[in-house]
Amino acid sequence: MEAKKTVLTAQSNEIIEHFIYVITVLFLIFPYLLFASLYLCLGFMIFNAIVVIFIFTFYISVTRDISFRRRFLEMALISLGIAALTFGIGYLIRTLLGIDI
Repeated sequence: MEAKKTVLTAQSNEIIEHFIYVITVLFLIFPYLLFASLYLCLGFMIFNAIVVIFIFTFYISVTRDISFRRRFLEMALISLGIAALTFGIGYLIRTLLGIDI
C-alpha cells in the first residue's frame, strides 16, 4: 500500500511541477505578447524573472529553513549573469556573421 502511495505522490508532484513550469514560461513571455518595443519587453521579462526567483527562493527558504537574502542574491546573480552572458554571445555572433534582425 505504501509503494502505491509513493508512486501516486511522485506522479502528482510531476504534474504539479510541469504545470508550474508552463505558468512560469508564460509569465516570462507575457510582455512579448503585449508590447511591440523589444527593449520594453526585455525590461518586463527581467522584472518578471526576478519576481519568479523571489517567489521560488522564498518557498525554498521557508521549507528548508535557510537564509532568504543570501539564497535570493545567489539565485538572482546566477540567473541574470547567465542571461547577460547568453545575450553577449548572441550579440557577438550576430555582429560577426552580419545578421540583422
